[in-house]
Amino acid sequence: MTCDLEAFAGRILVSCPTRGGDVFERVVSLLTTGRVDSVPISNLSEKVKTILTGKLGEEAVIAKGTSWAHCAIETARKLQEVVGEDVFMQIQLEMCGTWGHVYRQSDIPNRHGHCNSSPNPELTMKFAGFKNISI
Repeated sequence: MTCDLEAFAGRILVSCPTRGGDVFERVVSLLTTGRVDSVPISNLSEKVKTILTGKLGEEAVIAKGTSWAHCAIETARKLQEVVGEDVFMQIQLEMCGTWGHVYRQSDIPNRHGHCNSSPNPELTMKFAGFKNISI
């Protein structure tokens, strides 16, 4: 319920630095309702953005600042309902991209044939938005 986003980020860093576990599930559950004891959650869209992107601004807060690409579609739909379609679309755009293992800067393939322009798919993840989401 804090209005202070840095306090929220600190609590996340301490209580659920990775996605999973009882604390993380409870935080997500509260965010999907948008309320705590019938009181609207302050800074809801920023908190949802932090959970989904893993960052508050440029600072990594959860899962080393990686996006929650594996968020269940039903959970994503509920989060979209509480923050609105336009805000949720902006959050998804920030989540889009490829991340994972970084190879040498020269982009010369390693002995397995992998480099930055042709990474090992086992060591990278791509996100291009949640599919089949509608309110």
